[in-house]
Amino acid sequence: MASTATAAELSRAAYLRADELEEIVRNLRGPLGASRGSLQNALALAGDVPGALRDVVKNELAKTSDPDLQVQILLPLLRHTNFVLDFVEQHLSHGTRRELSEALADEIRGELSALSLADHEVVLSHGAADNFETVFGDLSGRFFGPLALPGSASPASVNFALFKVPRLEGAGVQWRPVLLGHEVAHVAAVSKGAVAAFDLRSKFDLKIAASLPNPKAPVGLPATTTALRLFRIAEAWTTELICDLHALHRFGPAAIAALTEYFMCIGAMDTSSSTHPPGLLRIRLLLDHLGAVGDTRLAAIVAPWADEVPPNVILPEPWAQYLADLFTANLQPLAATLTALATPQYDHANRTSRIHETADRISEGLLGRDVMATGASIEILERADVANAVWLARVEGAPSPIDRLAQKTLESIDFVASWMDAGGPIPVELHQPTSDVSGVLAAEHGVAILSEDSLLNRMRLDDANKGLGVAPALHTPKGTGLDLRLGTRFIVFKRTGTAAFDPLDEGDDPRAVQVFVEVSRRERFVLHPQEVVLGATLEYLSIPDDLSGQVITRSSYGRLGLLSATAVQIHPGFRGCLTLELVNLSTIPITLTPGERVAQLVLWKSSTVGSTVEKYTYPIGPEFSRVRSDSEAITLRTLRG
Repeated sequence: MASTATAAELSRAAYLRADELEEIVRNLRGPLGASRGSLQNALALAGDVPGALRDVVKNELAKTSDPDLQVQILLPLLRHTNFVLDFVEQHLSHGTRRELSEALADEIRGELSALSLADHEVVLSHGAADNFETVFGDLSGRFFGPLALPGSASPASVNFALFKVPRLEGAGVQWRPVLLGHEVAHVAAVSKGAVAAFDLRSKFDLKIAASLPNPKAPVGLPATTTALRLFRIAEAWTTELICDLHALHRFGPAAIAALTEYFMCIGAMDTSSSTHPPGLLRIRLLLDHLGAVGDTRLAAIVAPWADEVPPNVILPEPWAQYLADLFTANLQPLAATLTALATPQYDHANRTSRIHETADRISEGLLGRDVMATGASIEILERADVANAVWLARVEGAPSPIDRLAQKTLESIDFVASWMDAGGPIPVELHQPTSDVSGVLAAEHGVAILSEDSLLNRMRLDDANKGLGVAPALHTPKGTGLDLRLGTRFIVFKRTGTAAFDPLDEGDDPRAVQVFVEVSRRERFVLHPQEVVLGATLEYLSIPDDLSGQVITRSSYGRLGLLSATAVQIHPGFRGCLTLELVNLSTIPITLTPGERVAQLVLWKSSTVGSTVEKYTYPIGPEFSRVRSDSEAITLRTLRG
């Protein structure tokens, strides 16, 4: 029998845990920017749990003075509080960090919208290295179901899709097919009836299954139980295989490369479990469904992984072999279930030229061409083009940082699409390339600083060494300058206990006094008086090898007290986003929005043709100082003893 003292202590424990949960959620919500709306909403739900818990404890304990009944009421409530705390820690606390950009969440929202599931709130967080994890459904039901009081109004249903991704593969463009193809499909496969459409019952032989002990039914259980438990495993495998096929459906050959490499890295190629088929079977089915890839270069994306998978998958466990044979024989009905998901199919065969061009440009340190103009029509590069291009560049041994360039290409594509959706104009003439190198250079004869026409001609010139690459290109040059926009990445100084920073001290790292911040394109960035931050241009630039340049503050912003690009001298052959040293010289804060034209690029002819070696290569945002890598640093440290 429980004592009154025990019941009283458990009651105090419930109130204490409610207070602590409330404080934890408050601390998590505090640092969040406005753009993290989905995470804010999820934490807001969790923040309402403590109040509901207190009400239930107060009202239910008032109904009885029996300690036994009170303990029976309190113990489930305490366990539920632990569940909510664990859920917050597992899925919501990591989301306050900025390693996973809101742009990636926007990509997921786009895929969910294609699946007619735009009502789901998307939250991203880092998880274990050995698996992606997707949790979806009515979060309010999970949080408040056990706390509902008789006669009280039920909380409104709120659908969430929470994705935990490995730190390495989570944000990488080459693994987008896993996240945007496979994991997103999990949210839809069951709810939209794709699994039911396969009609596993008509294909599953209960008599054979009854003789096959499996992980859920060891030897000795009744035959019917053994068969039914293998059927449950088959259902889980069906879901995984449909999601694999959806990844292939949305990304083509890149999906096979991404999934195979990931399975091999985490040791899942040969492992059959009650929830996941072995990677060998999964990739074999994808290869069979894809068929021969007609283009030689695109075929190379799949070739390294196809070599690892035998034409006939043989598994050591009889139950696993039975399921492998079942799904192999029913590959076409399995693939037909994708019609229930109703997402557009990526036609890699008709996108070959765009994939080739994007891969070649990335290999040269350029971005994929985000926009192409044919006549008056505008075509925007597809995300799947970029995913396939980055794998193609990789298998062909590209020397450039391909994933970084692919990431920036995706950002450029997304900004252009958002710009157009908001009614922003795209000058068609900027996106009609010309290959007339001699004509463009001849028109510059006798020119020192490039004029408006010269800048426009260079921007249109389709030549890796002589053309001026600007991505995204949203406006034409004016006068002798091209306006540059503010990007979404910043490095800001933080208050620390560091007494002084010594640029020559090998023990001093800029990360001790500065922190990287990324905002969404919907967020504002406030620059306070006398504050210095490092920003970057939204545009990724490719400077011709016969030009030098400088970035200066736009007059309109200089008159407001904003000083930008205080030390940006651009050398011939530079490729990347320019770091902008932003200073607010006024007496009031200045609010900046990503995409604002805050600086201007001026270019002039250089007497020396050719690129120079830079400390900062292919940057896609502001970079921390590398002053210690100056060639004189060792000498200076030696001089001062």
